[in-house]
Amino acid sequence: LLTCVGSTISTGVPAITSNAYIIISVQTMLALVGAGTLNLGMVTAVSAWTTDWCHPNEKTMLFSLTQGALFGGMALAPVGATMLQDSNVFAISFVMKLLGPLYVLFRFPNDMGRSGEALTPTGMQRRLSMSVGTQNLSGEQTYKSMVCKAVSSTAEALKFLLFNRFAVTFCYVAINFTDAAVQDNILMFLKKERHFGSWEVTAIIAVIGSAGCLIQCVGVPAADKCRVRAETMLLVGVLCMVAHFAIYAFLTSPMVLIILEPIGSMGYMATISSMALVSGISPSDAA
Repeated sequence: LLTCVGSTISTGVPAITSNAYIIISVQTMLALVGAGTLNLGMVTAVSAWTTDWCHPNEKTMLFSLTQGALFGGMALAPVGATMLQDSNVFAISFVMKLLGPLYVLFRFPNDMGRSGEALTPTGMQRRLSMSVGTQNLSGEQTYKSMVCKAVSSTAEALKFLLFNRFAVTFCYVAINFTDAAVQDNILMFLKKERHFGSWEVTAIIAVIGSAGCLIQCVGVPAADKCRVRAETMLLVGVLCMVAHFAIYAFLTSPMVLIILEPIGSMGYMATISSMALVSGISPSDAA
């Protein structure tokens, strides 16, 4: 709920003021709770739920569908922005993003597992992110004990990632650092260095969104059903991501860049597969 509210505020501030100092200050403060400029609080909540409550064999598919929904929204966003160009886009976005916290508050999470069974403390203790450390789920808890428990659980989680999932955790961090750097600069790069106009920018966003939605909602689930290993999808995704950056670096034609943009969409298979590997995609991993 906190990240959902934070990401909603990050959209609401530009709707109220155009002061760059205020916008940057608020974004910096929100980043401290994981709700910075590009954070999507609803996705964070859904990803956490998928990690804890979904069957290990379903995780790759569900992570992919979540990512595919984002790409679908990305494909539709340029059309909506074009239709609303005379309106306050930030105000409309703020109103739409209010649905995220409201959904989390009233509908998600609840006390029912995905199978429809009520979740008990014993059942919760068996889940991946709650299975580390000593859990005292009965009796009143003081603030100090809850803080100590949170610190202990965080330390155990970091130990798990570093010693049991080091390679894939390293890949996941590297992928996200690289992707964040690209997202922060790509539009400026395309406009200044590749001389993209408004039409080309709209087209490239629509292409990467449409291709990403198709790949994540159809391609990755199909590969998962065909028992393609997550490690293989991670390798393909990383190679596509590297190729995507090389295309930006060495090709200059806007039309060619737009046509080859689906390669960048395929690169996000690396994010999905690494998330699935970290969270546990086999019964033995999830135990």
